[in-house]
Amino acid sequence: MKFIKTMIVVFTCLYSFQANANETGPFNTVQKLFVTLSTHDMDEMGTLVTEDFQILEAGEVWDLETTKEMIGPSTGGVERRNYFSVIKTKSHGDLVWVSYWNRAEFRKDSELVRKARWLESAVVIKVDGTWKIEMLTSTRLRDDQSFPDDATFEEYVH
Repeated sequence: MKFIKTMIVVFTCLYSFQANANETGPFNTVQKLFVTLSTHDMDEMGTLVTEDFQILEAGEVWDLETTKEMIGPSTGGVERRNYFSVIKTKSHGDLVWVSYWNRAEFRKDSELVRKARWLESAVVIKVDGTWKIEMLTSTRLRDDQSFPDDATFEEYVH
């Protein structure tokens, strides 16, 4: 019985550490970027990326200004909900790259308007103690492509 109680405490601590690590870790910066895309918060977006930030988006090269132009102002109450499934994370000191599946649901008045899915990767570096995105690649999945069976998605709510 004592062993079971000890294991429960250990797992609780590990779970708490993981949840806390996600709040400030490099991938959390990526998740926050998608919140800024969802809310059209262009000022916050600029705090999450490096000065030379770059997105490779479906055959195009975007910088921060291009990204802001492409996202544009909010258009009539469409809510975007973001879901992520991390494939792999690799750390090299103050540089981390992560590959992940991304899916989004777009809703208006709680009604599903459209869905979108991507395979993405990001390079995140620590600048003055804060994780910032230096580069992001995004490949939109075709309608005939599906996620692998082992992909487990969690909604990111900020």
